Amino acid sequence: MKLVIRNNIILFNIVYQLLLIFAFASSNQYLYAITFLFFIFIIILKPSQTFDRDSFNIFFIYCFIIFGMICVKIKDDLLIIPKAFLTIFAFYSIVVNKLEIDIHYKVSYWSLITFQVIILLLVLYYGFGEFPQVSPLEKIFEGKSGNGITSYTVVLQIHLYFLHLIKKEKNDIILYITLFFTLLISLSTWGRGSLISSIGMIAITLTLYRISKFFYILIIPILIYFGINEIDAISDFLNRYTKLGRGLDDYNRIEALIQYLSKIEDLNAFIFGGDYNGTIIERGLSGNPHNSFIRAHHNFGIIYIIFILIYTFISIYYVKELKKRILFCALYLILYFRIWTEPVLFPTIFDYFYFCIIIYTINNERRRKLNP
Repeated sequence: MKLVIRNNIILFNIVYQLLLIFAFASSNQYLYAITFLFFIFIIILKPSQTFDRDSFNIFFIYCFIIFGMICVKIKDDLLIIPKAFLTIFAFYSIVVNKLEIDIHYKVSYWSLITFQVIILLLVLYYGFGEFPQVSPLEKIFEGKSGNGITSYTVVLQIHLYFLHLIKKEKNDIILYITLFFTLLISLSTWGRGSLISSIGMIAITLTLYRISKFFYILIIPILIYFGINEIDAISDFLNRYTKLGRGLDDYNRIEALIQYLSKIEDLNAFIFGGDYNGTIIERGLSGNPHNSFIRAHHNFGIIYIIFILIYTFISIYYVKELKKRILFCALYLILYFRIWTEPVLFPTIFDYFYFCIIIYTINNERRRKLNP
């Protein structure tokens, strides 16, 4: 009976994560509604459990900051209400449906690999006939950029990587498969941020994480030989089919940041957030700053960002092993690099995956630190 309940919990939560992913990726209101209803269904069926006090305390502080900002900004921006609802719902669904780390890890890798396989099959279906002018990823969700899908995949991959480290899995083939799929998806569009992030995750896996000696003895020399002998072909491919040949500069994103910072002219704007009026964000980017931190500050101000950074540092602080702490820092840097150029998080329903990292790290690593 317990096994049946456990399997049902895993299955239901896989479906929930997939609904959340596809609702956010497609911006489909009906999928959002189905996601909310399905979550209620999970809570009704789930065996009763006590709240995790630490998670609830963090959630309470988060809600206090969000509600405070709503009170200040609601007169000028009614859209702050649905934005607040989505991020609070994302956090709330972790607090009231917190799973054991083993179960959450299994749920997360099955939802990620299912999402990746669906995306890759659709890429094969649409093909590369118009690439790079039109990416096959751009045909999956109407009106959505292909860079969005690659960014979501990177965030999901980093979320799984953190869980992998928290759970202390060794040489888990699932992690390597999903890393490879993330790289393939990143190569399926005309971009560079997700590609760099994917390569970064693979690089830290090879340099900092223990892999079998067979890999280092046989595979690495082959890759080095191939890289040296095919450097011209690799360079031509990257120049022709990715943005890496243009370097890392992006005029619109740099200009959006500069113009937004210029709008923060006083203490009020610094604390409660600036506006987009007259900036390239409003005139040329349809209100999309292409930066999660700009959007976070615009919506909920500097206190909101400080809260996120404080609990990120707290999660790193509780990691006891030096090598593991280095890995955590590297993954956070890759994550911040990716969301610096795409508004994937803060505040969105996708915050679920970021707060999962924070909550599960603090809960599990602190327990290990206090009870070695």
